Amino acid sequence: MNQRAKDRTLGERLADLLWTKYARLPASTSDYSVTRDVRIPMRDGVELLANLLEPKGPASGTLLVSSPYGTNAMGSAMTGGMFAGRGYRVVLVRCRGTFGSGGAFEPFMREVEDAADIVAWMREQPWFDGRFATHGYSYLGFTQWALLMDPPPELATAVIACAPHNFGAFVYTGGAFLLSTMFEWSFVATRQEKPILPRIFAVLSARGRIKKALTALPLADAAEELMGGKAPWYREWIGRRDLGDPWWKSANLTEALDRVRVPVLLQGGWQDGFLRQTLAGYARLADRGVDVGLTMGPWTHAQGGAEGARVLLPEALAWFDEQLAGSGVRRRAMPVKVFVSGRNEGWRDLPAWPPATVEQILYPRSGELLARSTGRRGRSERIHLRPGPADPHLRRRVRHASLPGSDGGLHG
Repeated sequence: MNQRAKDRTLGERLADLLWTKYARLPASTSDYSVTRDVRIPMRDGVELLANLLEPKGPASGTLLVSSPYGTNAMGSAMTGGMFAGRGYRVVLVRCRGTFGSGGAFEPFMREVEDAADIVAWMREQPWFDGRFATHGYSYLGFTQWALLMDPPPELATAVIACAPHNFGAFVYTGGAFLLSTMFEWSFVATRQEKPILPRIFAVLSARGRIKKALTALPLADAAEELMGGKAPWYREWIGRRDLGDPWWKSANLTEALDRVRVPVLLQGGWQDGFLRQTLAGYARLADRGVDVGLTMGPWTHAQGGAEGARVLLPEALAWFDEQLAGSGVRRRAMPVKVFVSGRNEGWRDLPAWPPATVEQILYPRSGELLARSTGRRGRSERIHLRPGPADPHLRRRVRHASLPGSDGGLHG
């Protein structure tokens, strides 16, 4: 490593301070230095770039974060600085083909081999103490599942937030292509390396053209014209509708669910697009007896990375303090923490998900009613039933009958 460690810039210090206040993180415990543009060799000769954040003092452990979104001052604060300022060494890797890293950017397709090569490089570094953890949100969570396809023995734990383990299944949720979501993500990805103000202007000024392209045919040609041919992956996504196509295999990391053995904390949102895969991942790990935690909050994907950070990041720090630094302090009351919407509801700790339920049989009655008995003998308890979502109390009443102790819809 020829690069020299340097103190944080004024901009980085300000970004760390602002993110600490916004995310309501505990006070920082140490200053840290940054070694920029460290080169990491891949097996095909490509070199990835990374920033190494090291606390000025003994490190509590090493965290690996791989991202395609770069490491500007605020991005670094959100993904690495918050940990480095609290005693952890952080390796912030820029994914292949992004922000100076070599090779071509092929979203979700090259992460398994690259993850293994990053760990092979880490083993050779003088600062590596033989143990590390991973962290990340969305794409940064997918890169963790990529590493877990062949879990290295040095991995101690992982915190994976709002992320898929099977990208193709997400792209074709319910069998239909997620047109707007995948188009807009691809468009922004082609502009993400521009300076911040031109990038914002490019995205905002393109809204009308994006809307027009989403209605034009053929869809792939319209996208290619708007994106200037800079998102070749989009044509592959929209053209390969058969998820059994071998092309999708690299983006399907479902096998990782059967290979991971270290403690894992999964975090998600009830309105997040990756909800189903987060819950499926938890269920599979729990069935296998893995030490797995689950947090589900009242967020969409975007909200989880914003206001959700005030819950997700402090608990990630607590998880690493226990599982990586070895504090021995178990701060989670129970493995599962979910937000229950509804009047006078909020966060609830549970031993597992889904919670234990009691099966009940409800009988139809005239007057849009359901009853807990046939009514032939004795007095029946009735539940008002009206079709459609117009009645906000319907879902609450039915679920009250099936989820003991609950007074609200978990997905409301």
